[in-house]
Amino acid sequence: MKKHVSIWAVLVCLLFAACQPTPEQPVVVQKDTERLVDTVVAQSLANEPGEENTNTETEPFRIAPVSERFTYDYTGENGLVKIHADADVKTPDSGTIPMTRVEATLFSDAFAKQVFDYVYQGKQVYIQQHGPKTKAVIANELAYYQQIANNGTWAEAGMVDAQEVDEIIEQLKELYPNAPETDTTVPIPADGSLTAETYFGIEEEKLEIDDELAFLEIHRCKAHQTSSLSYTRGNLDTMIGYEESGDGSRAFVHWYSEYDSYRPDVADDTKAYGQAYSPKEAAELGLKFFRDLGITDVAPRDICYLYVAHPSGQAKTLYLIEYVRTVDGNPVAFVPLTQQQWDYEATALPWQYESIRVMVDDEGLKSVSWQNPIEVTAVVSDNVKVMSFEEAANIFRSMCSTVYEPQKTSFDWETHIDVNVDHVELSLLRIREQNAEGKNGLYVPAWLFYGQDVYTFGEYTAPDFSKPFTRVLFAINAVDGSIIDLSKGY
Repeated sequence: MKKHVSIWAVLVCLLFAACQPTPEQPVVVQKDTERLVDTVVAQSLANEPGEENTNTETEPFRIAPVSERFTYDYTGENGLVKIHADADVKTPDSGTIPMTRVEATLFSDAFAKQVFDYVYQGKQVYIQQHGPKTKAVIANELAYYQQIANNGTWAEAGMVDAQEVDEIIEQLKELYPNAPETDTTVPIPADGSLTAETYFGIEEEKLEIDDELAFLEIHRCKAHQTSSLSYTRGNLDTMIGYEESGDGSRAFVHWYSEYDSYRPDVADDTKAYGQAYSPKEAAELGLKFFRDLGITDVAPRDICYLYVAHPSGQAKTLYLIEYVRTVDGNPVAFVPLTQQQWDYEATALPWQYESIRVMVDDEGLKSVSWQNPIEVTAVVSDNVKVMSFEEAANIFRSMCSTVYEPQKTSFDWETHIDVNVDHVELSLLRIREQNAEGKNGLYVPAWLFYGQDVYTFGEYTAPDFSKPFTRVLFAINAVDGSIIDLSKGY
């Protein structure tokens, strides 16, 4: 059994903040997306016959495949930072890679209706209603929080302090006299239409159904230009990891051990643990869901076989598969949540990277999660001239230690950092204009160095429970050679 650990999200933000150019390899610091566009358009004109063409080079640009493995070793001062690379290098099979403009989009009414019809197949289901709590519900909650107050177990219950428990009890006591005796919500038949709801003064549109057949939620918020889709076979309570809390809400809580991770391009039909589906078959089940909805521009990016154990003692094995968008067959890099900055500074990521996740158990497709969909709005060039891998490797050798070395003294404990690169790929990565607030940008070609970074503080190794897959350790804009900070989006 393989088990991997990685760094918390805050450490990743520190990692990329240290990027600086070195004399050995100049790196463009001014990250101007329109300048990138002008550069690529000029390249395109140079390769097209006509009056604009002032370059004698007329052959289309081709990306050279890389057959040799990339190897590199570095040990820093006192041996606290170690960087090791032994990686295969993948370039686009077509020998070309595009650049496009992109923007955040929302799932349409037509798409929501299509998903609804596909999931429920004409069965009558009802929109999930959240009416006022009844006296019985409030009484149960009062008993729960009063027991916490009496026993002094607020910390075990996840409370900040005893005062927080007292405040909740007082709020419930105020609600009780005017609470209804019975549930006053009226079931509303669902037809796949999104309905408007208001949260904290912000209007959102949502379709939420929790039925024995399936749990389905499609959400969009125009004010923040965000959208998400969640599907689970069976109602939400059947999903391993969901448990009811004292206030009636449900949270995803689970422990997992990773059995194996598979890259889709090398995964086979082996069923090493007696599972019903092979990695390839599991990935195909996810693809069928998207294809049946008419979506053809997604592809599996990572496959992982997990053993999931719920604290209550339940257990389940399943595949967790990450999918990514493709543009003319070129995959877009997957960026996990742990590499995305969660603050509101001017340099913070203004909108999260697209995430498409599927779970498959022995009964078939278990769940689909799709967040922050992206739309390609224009093609800047379908054949971008990119730097060679040799140039990208030189930047990695020059800059990787510069990025990681400062971190060994950034914490209160002696910090050992092990960086292991096992795969390098030229693919597309979304970037935005520096300090821009809008939710639009570019898919640019980027050399991406994948692997794992493990941080050990004294005898403690920081785990990353959010994702078992390898991560992007280093990202280089393949047009201008600049280092891309994934937590900021440029």
